[in-house]
Amino acid sequence: MVVMQVMVELLGAKLQLEARYMALSWWQILPHLGRLCVAVALYVSGVASADTVVKGYCAASLILIAVSGYSLLSLSPQHMRLAGHQQLSATLPEMSPAATSYLGLVGLAWPYAATAFLVMVYGRIEIVFLGSIISPRAAGIYSIAIAFLLVAFLVPQAVYQKFLLPKIHRWFHSDWSKFVNVYRFGCAAMAILGIVGTLVTYWLGEAFVHLFFGEKYKESGHILSILAICILLRFLSSSVGIALVSGEYRKQRVYCQAFATLISVPSAYVLISLYGLDGAIINKIVTEFTLLASYSYASSRYVLGADAWSGWSLKLNTSINRNP
Repeated sequence: MVVMQVMVELLGAKLQLEARYMALSWWQILPHLGRLCVAVALYVSGVASADTVVKGYCAASLILIAVSGYSLLSLSPQHMRLAGHQQLSATLPEMSPAATSYLGLVGLAWPYAATAFLVMVYGRIEIVFLGSIISPRAAGIYSIAIAFLLVAFLVPQAVYQKFLLPKIHRWFHSDWSKFVNVYRFGCAAMAILGIVGTLVTYWLGEAFVHLFFGEKYKESGHILSILAICILLRFLSSSVGIALVSGEYRKQRVYCQAFATLISVPSAYVLISLYGLDGAIINKIVTEFTLLASYSYASSRYVLGADAWSGWSLKLNTSINRNP
């Protein structure tokens, strides 16, 4: 499954660069669909066991490895069709033959690895402390509410990290006006979607939890309704923070996440020790607000200036001059 995940992500990146979004959408679904097929087959057969689950997951992974391996045969300068760029084959004779060192590769990759690590820390720290300080039951009740939040968080993640990311990198370096237009449009759209998502979750959160998990997780539904404000905060931070994903500014994004983590971890310990589940709720909201405030400061300080919070519009017809 580890090899499968690597292959799936690599092919997903290729499809992103080629702007084949429909294929990317289906490709993102296939690993989950494969596991679902295994679960359904075992349920119907009535012979479910840990051993058969492992074998089923292994078979699904091998199929995806084979499919992605075949598709990645075209992962070369001569065969890739990068969206928004001239064909590489036409410029290959003029390209420098200098190879990238492993140290240079690490220097380019570490912000992305650090982001993945920090997201896991500040995104799950309340569950860890609830389980160790209060009880496993408290951690389970809280984690059910967080699971619903993560589903909502998939919306900006899919928009910015899966579909728009290659375009944002390209516009940031070659079409600054379009980059700013999309930034402003995205902020306005995510603000509206965040408000809608927050209100829907606030009013229907308990009903959602009851529908999927039953009456015994009623407390999780109450927690979800309170945490609904995190949807608006995350939607805004995702759109504001997109100004920090390109060029040297990606390090500033990591610094913002590190700052949020340094606040989230000790405050989670203190608040949960004092107030239990209520402390976890408070800490989650504080963490999301800190992340939004950090991204907003870094975006205005290093990238967009005072215009980072102005000009938001659902019309793609505004622009600003770039101020290094």
